Amino acid sequence: MPEYSRTPRNGGGQIEYVFGVPPVHNPVHLFEIYQPLMEIINAGVTGFQVKIETAPDHASYQQKLISGHLQFAILDPHLVIGAERRGYRPFARVAERIGGLIVVRKDSPIHRATELKHRVISFATPDDFASTMLPKLLLKNLGLNVEREAQATYVGSPESAAMNVYLGLAAAGGMSVAAWQALARSQPDMAAALQVRWRSESYVGPAVLAQDAVPEADRRAVGAVLATLHTTESGRAALSRLEVPRFEAATPGSYDGVWEFLGVYRAAFGPAPGVRP
Repeated sequence: MPEYSRTPRNGGGQIEYVFGVPPVHNPVHLFEIYQPLMEIINAGVTGFQVKIETAPDHASYQQKLISGHLQFAILDPHLVIGAERRGYRPFARVAERIGGLIVVRKDSPIHRATELKHRVISFATPDDFASTMLPKLLLKNLGLNVEREAQATYVGSPESAAMNVYLGLAAAGGMSVAAWQALARSQPDMAAALQVRWRSESYVGPAVLAQDAVPEADRRAVGAVLATLHTTESGRAALSRLEVPRFEAATPGSYDGVWEFLGVYRAAFGPAPGVRP
């Protein structure tokens, strides 16, 4: 399973890079999702190998970035700029834009955001970009400041946010588009009792970054493998496990729109949670 060790190992004289994946699932499930991708990368490069590693929680994962322990890392869009300041560079990204939404029960009488004043609104975690930050700013633009005018509750995951709405424990809930689609597949009965009331703008998806110290040739080699995953049967199977369509090349400029979003978010709610200088 993914390890928590802080020292990368070299075997047989071959360079071994630590490839960080965010702790969005338990370690065993993360290994099942990401290890096939690591194996494809290792089969497609020469002179080095990559080893999957995660962390017990998001704060620990970010600390590994801050300390420079990870040579490669996958990050949510709003964390890219902070990582760049720590010596990382985005070179690939998920080739799918991501967005947030607000769900309510189908029998809900709420049709305007201002009708959620003083009501409970469920979110995953404060630092979830697509399921929390995008929906919160969406509501702000619709006339409701969640932090000042409603009761925001953080219940751990988008699925739990939806469950609270389904059970009547919250008047509305924030989710990412991807989480909503996954809920429709995994729990169709629950999804059928809910409906999307509002959708946010979409933004560029998660990034794959490399430390500046990683040679350009090695970074390009990993990028080439990621960019061609969708062209092979094994690559498509790996992408299916990750629930992404494909990867494509990225540069720091790819995340300019997210930088602008963070400025607007900061003005509305203060510094974005999880973003470290």
